[in-house]
Amino acid sequence: MKRIILVLLLILNFSSCNNEERESRKRGQEQFIGSLIIGGLIFQPNFCEPPQLLLEEGQTYNITLEAGKRFWFDYAVRSQGETISRYRLTVSKDSSTELNHSDKYCPENSIPTPFIPKVNTSTLVVYEYDSQSYSEGDGGFEANRRFYLESKEGNPNISIIFMQF
Repeated sequence: MKRIILVLLLILNFSSCNNEERESRKRGQEQFIGSLIIGGLIFQPNFCEPPQLLLEEGQTYNITLEAGKRFWFDYAVRSQGETISRYRLTVSKDSSTELNHSDKYCPENSIPTPFIPKVNTSTLVVYEYDSQSYSEGDGGFEANRRFYLESKEGNPNISIIFMQF
Protein backbone atom coordinates (compact mmCIF):
# COMPACT_ATOMS: atom_id res chain seq x y z
CA MET A 1 0.00 0.00 0.00
CA LYS A 2 2.86 2.34 0.83
CA ARG A 3 4.34 1.64 -2.58
CA ILE A 4 1.12 2.54 -4.32
CA ILE A 5 0.88 5.80 -2.41
CA LEU A 6 4.54 6.53 -3.17
CA VAL A 7 4.00 5.83 -6.88
CA LEU A 8 0.88 8.03 -6.93
CA LEU A 9 2.77 10.85 -5.21
CA LEU A 10 5.60 10.57 -7.71
CA ILE A 11 3.16 10.60 -10.63
CA LEU A 12 1.37 13.66 -9.23
CA ASN A 13 4.68 15.39 -8.61
CA PHE A 14 5.95 14.82 -12.15
CA SER A 15 2.63 15.67 -13.74
CA SER A 16 2.43 18.94 -11.80
CA CYS A 17 5.98 19.74 -12.95
CA ASN A 18 4.94 19.13 -16.54
CA ASN A 19 1.91 21.38 -16.06
CA GLU A 20 4.09 24.07 -14.49
CA GLU A 21 6.59 23.71 -17.30
CA ARG A 22 3.83 23.96 -19.90
CA GLU A 23 2.34 27.00 -18.17
CA SER A 24 5.78 28.63 -17.99
CA ARG A 25 6.34 27.97 -21.70
CA LYS A 26 2.88 29.31 -22.52
CA ARG A 27 3.49 32.51 -20.50
CA GLY A 28 6.82 32.97 -22.27
CA GLN A 29 5.17 32.59 -25.68
CA GLU A 30 2.44 35.06 -24.75
CA GLN A 31 5.01 37.58 -23.56
CA PHE A 32 7.02 37.12 -26.78
CA ILE A 33 3.93 37.61 -28.94
CA GLY A 34 2.97 40.68 -26.89
CA SER A 35 6.47 42.11 -27.40
CA LEU A 36 6.18 41.60 -31.16
CA ILE A 37 2.82 43.37 -31.26
CA ILE A 38 4.03 46.31 -29.19
CA GLY A 39 7.24 46.52 -31.22
CA GLY A 40 5.21 46.49 -34.44
CA LEU A 41 3.07 49.36 -33.21
CA ILE A 42 6.04 51.47 -32.17
CA PHE A 43 8.44 50.71 -35.01
CA GLN A 44 6.15 50.67 -38.02
CA PRO A 45 8.04 51.00 -41.26
CA ASN A 46 6.80 53.25 -44.04
CA PHE A 47 4.89 50.88 -46.33
CA CYS A 48 3.27 53.44 -48.61
CA GLU A 49 3.63 53.09 -52.34
CA PRO A 50 6.09 55.40 -54.07
CA PRO A 51 4.39 57.76 -56.53
CA GLN A 52 3.98 56.41 -60.05
CA LEU A 53 3.97 59.97 -61.35
CA LEU A 54 5.12 63.40 -60.13
CA LEU A 55 2.71 66.01 -61.47
CA GLU A 56 4.23 69.21 -62.85
CA GLU A 57 2.06 72.29 -62.65
CA GLY A 58 0.05 73.09 -65.78
CA GLN A 59 0.97 69.89 -67.62
CA THR A 60 -1.76 67.51 -68.82
CA TYR A 61 -1.26 63.79 -68.16
CA ASN A 62 -3.23 61.06 -69.95
CA ILE A 63 -3.55 58.04 -67.68
CA THR A 64 -5.16 54.63 -67.95
CA LEU A 65 -6.31 53.41 -64.55
CA GLU A 66 -6.53 49.73 -63.72
CA ALA A 67 -9.81 48.66 -62.13
CA GLY A 68 -9.41 48.12 -58.42
CA LYS A 69 -5.80 49.38 -58.34
CA ARG A 70 -4.72 52.69 -56.92
CA PHE A 71 -2.73 55.06 -59.13
CA TRP A 72 -0.30 56.77 -56.72
CA PHE A 73 0.99 60.25 -57.52
CA ASP A 74 2.46 63.32 -55.90
CA TYR A 75 3.12 66.90 -56.86
CA ALA A 76 6.63 67.66 -58.12
CA VAL A 77 6.81 70.92 -56.17
CA ARG A 78 6.25 69.00 -52.92
CA SER A 79 9.19 66.70 -53.65
CA GLN A 80 11.35 69.80 -54.21
CA GLY A 81 10.46 71.07 -50.73
CA GLU A 82 8.35 73.99 -51.92
CA THR A 83 5.25 74.98 -50.00
CA ILE A 84 1.94 75.15 -51.81
CA SER A 85 -0.97 76.76 -50.06
CA ARG A 86 -3.74 75.43 -52.35
CA TYR A 87 -3.93 72.63 -54.90
CA ARG A 88 -6.39 72.14 -57.72
CA LEU A 89 -6.55 68.79 -59.49
CA THR A 90 -8.76 68.70 -62.58
CA VAL A 91 -9.76 65.29 -63.96
CA SER A 92 -11.32 64.93 -67.41
CA LYS A 93 -13.08 61.61 -67.84
CA ASP A 94 -15.69 59.70 -69.79
CA SER A 95 -19.25 60.07 -68.53
CA SER A 96 -19.30 56.35 -67.58
CA THR A 97 -16.22 56.64 -65.35
CA GLU A 98 -16.58 56.68 -61.57
CA LEU A 99 -13.48 57.81 -59.64
CA ASN A 100 -12.22 57.85 -56.11
CA HIS A 101 -9.53 60.38 -55.13
CA SER A 102 -8.00 60.14 -51.67
CA ASP A 103 -4.88 60.86 -49.73
CA LYS A 104 -3.22 58.73 -47.14
CA TYR A 105 -0.55 59.13 -44.51
CA CYS A 106 2.13 56.55 -43.87
CA PRO A 107 2.40 54.10 -42.17
CA GLU A 108 0.27 51.78 -44.21
CA ASN A 109 -2.44 51.25 -41.60
CA SER A 110 -3.62 54.88 -41.69
CA ILE A 111 -7.12 55.45 -43.01
CA PRO A 112 -7.41 57.13 -46.44
CA THR A 113 -9.20 60.48 -46.56
CA PRO A 114 -11.53 60.70 -49.57
CA PHE A 115 -11.70 64.11 -51.23
CA ILE A 116 -15.06 65.63 -52.04
CA PRO A 117 -15.04 67.26 -55.49
CA LYS A 118 -15.53 71.02 -55.74
CA VAL A 119 -16.99 70.50 -59.23
CA ASN A 120 -18.46 67.17 -60.33
CA THR A 121 -20.04 66.87 -63.78
CA SER A 122 -20.37 63.79 -65.95
CA THR A 123 -17.04 64.50 -67.72
CA LEU A 124 -15.14 66.80 -65.34
CA VAL A 125 -14.17 66.50 -61.68
CA VAL A 126 -12.27 69.25 -59.85
CA TYR A 127 -10.70 68.72 -56.43
CA GLU A 128 -9.33 71.60 -54.36
CA TYR A 129 -7.53 71.30 -51.07
CA ASP A 130 -5.24 73.18 -48.76
CA SER A 131 -1.92 71.52 -47.94
CA GLN A 132 -1.15 73.76 -44.96
CA SER A 133 -4.17 72.56 -43.01
CA TYR A 134 -2.43 69.18 -42.75
CA SER A 135 1.18 70.22 -42.13
CA GLU A 136 1.34 73.05 -39.60
CA GLY A 137 3.26 71.78 -36.59
CA ASP A 138 2.92 68.15 -37.58
CA GLY A 139 6.61 67.33 -37.41
CA GLY A 140 6.92 66.11 -41.00
CA PHE A 141 3.47 64.56 -41.25
CA GLU A 142 2.88 66.30 -44.59
CA ALA A 143 5.98 64.63 -46.07
CA ASN A 144 4.38 61.22 -45.46
CA ARG A 145 1.24 62.14 -47.37
CA ARG A 146 0.42 60.14 -50.50
CA PHE A 147 -2.28 60.78 -53.11
CA TYR A 148 -4.10 58.33 -55.36
CA LEU A 149 -6.84 57.99 -57.94
CA GLU A 150 -8.84 54.81 -58.29
CA SER A 151 -11.32 53.78 -60.98
CA LYS A 152 -14.52 52.34 -59.57
CA GLU A 153 -16.08 51.57 -62.95
CA GLY A 154 -16.39 52.74 -66.53
CA ASN A 155 -13.76 53.86 -69.02
CA PRO A 156 -10.36 53.85 -67.26
CA ASN A 157 -8.81 56.52 -69.53
CA ILE A 158 -8.59 59.93 -67.84
CA SER A 159 -6.53 63.09 -68.13
CA ILE A 160 -5.40 65.13 -65.15
CA ILE A 161 -3.90 68.56 -64.72
CA PHE A 162 -2.55 70.14 -61.52
CA MET A 163 -2.57 73.85 -60.72
CA GLN A 164 -1.74 75.78 -57.60
CA PHE A 165 -3.44 78.99 -56.53
